[in-house]
Amino acid sequence: MALPLVRALVTAATAMGTFLAALVVAEGITPASVSAALKPPPRDPEPAIE
Repeated sequence: MALPLVRALVTAATAMGTFLAALVVAEGITPASVSAALKPPPRDPEPAIE
C-alpha cells in the first residue's frame, strides 16, 4: 500500500540529486568555493580616534 509513495519519494530524491550534481558540475562549485562563500566578509578597520 505504501509502495507507490515510497517509489515516488525515491524517484523525486533521485531526480533532485541528479539535478544538483549537474548544477555543481556546470557551475564549477568546489568545497573551497563553498567555504569561501560561507565566511563573513572582512571587516573594515576601525577608524582611529584623534
